[in-house]
Order: sequence, then C-alpha cells, then structure tokens
Amino acid sequence: MAIIGALPTRAHSSIEPGLRALRLHAGSPLEIRRVDGADLGICDESTASQLDELHLLLDGRLDNLTKLAAELGLQGVAGPDVLLHAYRRWGLDFPKRLLGDFALALWDARNRRLVLARDVAGYRPLHYWAERGEFRFASEARGLFAFGDIPLVINETKVAQWLTRTEIGGPTFFRNIFSVPSGHTLVFERERVVLHDFWAPENIPLLRLAHPREYAEGLHSVLDQAVAARIGNETKVGSHLSGGLDSSSVTASAARLLAKRGGTLTAFTAVPASPMDDSRFRGRFCDERSHASATAAMYPNLRHVLIPNNASGLLGPLDRMSGAAEYPQLNPGNLIWFHAILMEARQRGLRVLLTGANGNFSTSYDGRRALSTLVGSRQWLMATRLARALHRRGQKWRPLISQIVRPLLPEFLRRWHRRSPLRVEDATGLRPEFALAQGITPERFLELARDLEGRALRIWSLRRLDFGMHAAAAQRLAGIEMTDPTSDRRVMEFCLSVPEEHFIRDGMPRSLIRDAMADRLPEMVLKETRHGRQSADVLLHLAGEKAAIATEIEQISRCDLASRCLDVPRMRTLFAHLPTGTYGADEYGRYGVGLMRALSMGRFLRRAEEGRLFQQEMGTA
Repeated sequence: MAIIGALPTRAHSSIEPGLRALRLHAGSPLEIRRVDGADLGICDESTASQLDELHLLLDGRLDNLTKLAAELGLQGVAGPDVLLHAYRRWGLDFPKRLLGDFALALWDARNRRLVLARDVAGYRPLHYWAERGEFRFASEARGLFAFGDIPLVINETKVAQWLTRTEIGGPTFFRNIFSVPSGHTLVFERERVVLHDFWAPENIPLLRLAHPREYAEGLHSVLDQAVAARIGNETKVGSHLSGGLDSSSVTASAARLLAKRGGTLTAFTAVPASPMDDSRFRGRFCDERSHASATAAMYPNLRHVLIPNNASGLLGPLDRMSGAAEYPQLNPGNLIWFHAILMEARQRGLRVLLTGANGNFSTSYDGRRALSTLVGSRQWLMATRLARALHRRGQKWRPLISQIVRPLLPEFLRRWHRRSPLRVEDATGLRPEFALAQGITPERFLELARDLEGRALRIWSLRRLDFGMHAAAAQRLAGIEMTDPTSDRRVMEFCLSVPEEHFIRDGMPRSLIRDAMADRLPEMVLKETRHGRQSADVLLHLAGEKAAIATEIEQISRCDLASRCLDVPRMRTLFAHLPTGTYGADEYGRYGVGLMRALSMGRFLRRAEEGRLFQQEMGTA
C-alpha cells in the first residue's frame, strides 16, 4: 500500500504555495520527494512531527494545545507533538478535542492507518484521491494533479449540484477527487475509506441563565477569545468592515485587543462606484460607508480604508478567484472589491484579514423562527409575549398566526403549507433537464431546509460550512490569512446553546449581538434593521464590459459542458436587455445574481476545457 500526500505552506511571503510530496510505507520513515521536476517543498519544521511509528503533518492553527498537554499529563512536550500523544490516548476520537482552523494527516505505521481530519468550519482544505490501490491526499486539488497521472475531468454531477444549490461537501468539481468534509475524520485502512463525523452540535444542551444580559456577556467573551486566537502575536491586522453587525463586532473586538499592545487595525470597506437608490432595493442599503465610518471613529488605533467597487473589472478577478479557489464563484459581483481588498492588504504588508462571514447563523442569528420553536415546545406564555412584541414592531397578524399554527400541523400539512414554486434556473441560468439528467430534484432538498425550525436550521447550515478553498485562494493570490471568528467552534457552540427567544428578545431581530455590542458599536449600526446590498452597482460593470461579456457568452456556447448545463439562449436574451438606467432589486436578481452566476460557471467550465483553469492567477485571463 502506498500513500502519497501534500500539505501547503502558510508562509506569508509566498504568493504561490507549493506542494511537498510525502510517501509513506508501513514501518518506513517519511520520504520527502520532488513533484513534477520542481522543488515544491512547503512544510516547515513546525508543522511536521514524528513519534516512534507515528508521523504527523499539520496545516493551520490550534488554540488549545497547552490545555491538551495538561490533560494528557505531558511535560516538556509542545506544538504538534501533543497531537501524537492525543492520538495514542484517544485514538480516532482525538480530532473532536481540537480547537482552531486546521487540516492534518497522521500516519500510524504500526497499524498501517492514515488519518485525515479538518476543523468544523473547514478553514483549511484537504482533498484526496483513491484508485489503483493507491491513496493520495493534498490540501488542494492541484496538488493531486501535480503528479501528472490524474486527468482533469469535470464532475458533471457537482456542476448540477452547484447550479441547484444542493451540494454538500464530498465530491469536488473534478471527477474522482474528493474533499474531506469539514468536521470529519477520514480513515484509510485496509484499502478502505471510512468517514467519521466528530462534531455533534445537535447534542449541545441549552444554556439556562438567570438574566438576558448574561447571554450577551457570554457572546462578548467567546467572540473576544476567537478574535484573540486569530490575531495571535500580530500587531498589524486587517479586517473587512461592512455596515452590518457581524463584521463591525469582529472589527471592534480586534481594535480593542490590538490597542492593549499598541497595535493597529486596518479596516477595509467596499463602496459603490456610483450612487445607488436604496429605496429600490427593499430593506437594503447600498452604500455602507457611513455605518462603517461611525464604527471606525470609535477606535483611535483603527485606520479606515474605502475600496471603491471599480478597481479592476469583472472578468480578471473572476478568473483569478475561480482558478485559485478551484471552483466557480457564487457571487462574482463581489469579486471586484474583494480582490481589491486583498491587493490593498498585501500592499500594506498585512498578513491576517478578519471577516464576519458566518455570523448569520451564529453571532447575529435573527431568531426569525423563534415563534414556531416556542409553540412547538408548548411554551405558550413566551410565544404569546413574543407574538405581541413582533406585532408592536410592525409585523402583521396573518404571518404571525401562520408561524403559530404551522408547528401544530401534521408533517405533510406543514410541507404543503410552506410549498412554493422553485425556479433555480432564475438564479443560476441552469437548464433544468441537465439537473434531471444528473438525478437531482432540488425541490425535495430545499423543502427539507425550509421545513426545519430555528436551531435545527442553524445546525443544518453550520454543518455545510466549508471555507477552505476560499481562504486558500486569498493565501495564494495575496499571501493573506483570511479567517472568520464568527465560525470559531467556541462561538458557534455557545450560540447554539442560547435559547431561541434570546435572539429576538422583545421582538427585535438579532437582539443578542445588539445587546453584546451595546458599548462597542455606534447607535446607527446597533439600530439598523436593513441589510447591506454589497455590489449593488454590478449592473453598471456589466454594461461597462458589454463587448467582452457578449464575446464570453458566445465562447461559452461553444464549450460542450457549459452549453449543456446552461441556458445560453436565455443568457443572450437577458444580456441583450441589460438595463442602462436606474434599476432595483428585481433587476439585480436577474442580472447581478442569475446572469453573473451563469457567467461564472460557464467561464469556469470553458477555462477547464481549454486547460487554462490553473493558469498563473496573478497573470491575465
């Protein structure tokens, strides 16, 4: 049995992380070798460990090694070596005790067993291939292709899953290459692959505290821990700062922690290239600079940088991000400012960029299904109080009564009650017959999600987290460690322990984070009930690159797989009627979401078919 693997470097000076090949045979030491004629070694001494017959490669950050060492009774043992002792003590259960962002590979030569594991939010990627009696693993799919004998063939089922939004981990966009799911351990033993789910958020007990303020203080505490772990010893850190509660809370926490050591935080805010009419975007605001500036003004050590959404066009950043991340981009309209932020952070010498991407299902969950949860658990008094509070804040009685009645209905009536027509082709440009040919019925999958109540819905969503290749793309393109404290395991587990009603106390959505950040954020952010509409000006960019995009649609029509999975005639029609004046939410949905996602997928497939997907990301398309 031969096992070949690779893990990437996290050296911030490297724009193009390489691959170090690792060949392991039972009873043999590690054999480091070259791949594809180039020295692609990337594991520094701090990430490789060995203990007798055990060998470990670790990519990432672990936050509780000291605590683990004490629990194991170890003295004089530090760093990744602690994990080898943890494996000896707890066997395959050891990853469930780890906190941090990590991917690891452990080879047990005595038992001829390979163990791979990833953190619960999937912030470090890990892929594998198993055929012909050989098992190979690498952080990125390109690491597996680097050996030269695995063909790059697109996985059509994955394409259909992406276009219908039904994919959950596992297979990648490349045939026979798989991702180790986040929060899982993979064991390769006796030529069999077995996956173990080591995270069980459904078993987290509800926390019953005496006063609502205690829940806010708890969130305050775990968020600070998560931010501190990601900052480490850095004194110059970056953050993405929108006008919303999540990124504002992360930014405020980081600024406070850095101020204690004389450090500085550079916060980047994307702003529209042209003025937009908020009234046409129904509950959204398009320019977040005033909210972000108000937050920045509270912290003297915070440098606020506005990033206009006009830096580099659409297609260049789309190619670079899709190639670096190894998948098509779901929201390509955001890539202009996101790419610009990465480049600006790199120019300023920053190595860590904090985000709040996962807050909607952890720190700032809005509690929108709390009423149904309370009724379902027969907490009638609390349900009545919440319904009245929601009505006082402007909600009409009819939808409130619907939320109250629905949990009392039999399951088949609940599903009928929530049923609505699903037209995924409107959001992705999909040919429905292509999805059917792949055996995918998105209605059944999406109705499952719609039928879940508050806590179950959050668990379902959090289990689907996988930020690995998104973070890897930021590292590859700019040498930036992009990380999200709102996806920290401690933060997620604390938020799942908070009873549902505390996220919508007195009828105010997101009340938990509003209470927790009352002394850290400005009033205009704390009281804002609208959501930001990032890249609301994307249609202006489509119009500005009309010739190039028209050419791209024709090139997509000549790509075999792209033309089979995408409704290219519909793309042509949409683009021919691209609005040139004022537009709003409906046009944004058709063009900024639907057409842009179709372009993203089509261009990804075309470049893969032409063998240009992994072209030098910093180069031109």
